Amino acid sequence: MTNDDQQQKLTLVSEKTSFWVSEVKRALPPRKKLPDGALGSSGNQNVGSTFDNFLTLQNHFAEQYGVSYQVFRPGLILSFDHLRMVLRHVENAFLKGTNITNSCSFEFLLYLTQVRQIQRAISRVGVDLEDPKGGFLHYCEIIFGDPDQVENARTYLLNLTNSYIRNDLNFVPLEEIGKYMQSSQITPLQLRNCLNTDDLDISSEDNGFEFLSSIPEALVRNAAVDCLTGKMVSLFLENYRKTKGEPK
Repeated sequence: MTNDDQQQKLTLVSEKTSFWVSEVKRALPPRKKLPDGALGSSGNQNVGSTFDNFLTLQNHFAEQYGVSYQVFRPGLILSFDHLRMVLRHVENAFLKGTNITNSCSFEFLLYLTQVRQIQRAISRVGVDLEDPKGGFLHYCEIIFGDPDQVENARTYLLNLTNSYIRNDLNFVPLEEIGKYMQSSQITPLQLRNCLNTDDLDISSEDNGFEFLSSIPEALVRNAAVDCLTGKMVSLFLENYRKTKGEPK
């Protein structure tokens, strides 16, 4: 898929919701030190201005188009099916009234990380504004909501930020999926259970994630998404119990 293909592609979540996602590298101007305490502990003007830019876009998209905009660290998405499942749970949370934030953008971070505390979610997947690599800020951005309005917001964003370097979304590399599962508190046994192991040569004595190297990549990604989806379902049910009582 070329960059132009990626930038034109909207992906449906449901009849009422679609998303557009991109991976961005953005050059930052030289740092300017401000007096201590001017912007918290860093005193870095870029941190404040960049953070304000993100908030301005979030507010503008919500008010002008009625869609959600969020940024997050690269290397957190297994596949487009993974993103669809996150957004389906966000959509369902607001439809059922089980959301624990007042914003789809923040609810997205909760289901991406499968945690209930927004600060924990931000610490895991938030963009590092303090330490841009090589003078570039590297992040992923996503717009989701009504398909027509997502397209309008996407067009606005691309016109506004046409000097940014946008690439295809890079999924978690196959060799790092085991580590990713571990960081998501998913065990090798849980991942095995999501695989159809009857026709696969997997040693029952292998207790780590090394067995993934012998499994076709598509099966590994699908199984990993299934495991994460199970955690999203658990999060949804926990939120349901806390907001609505026990499901009937």
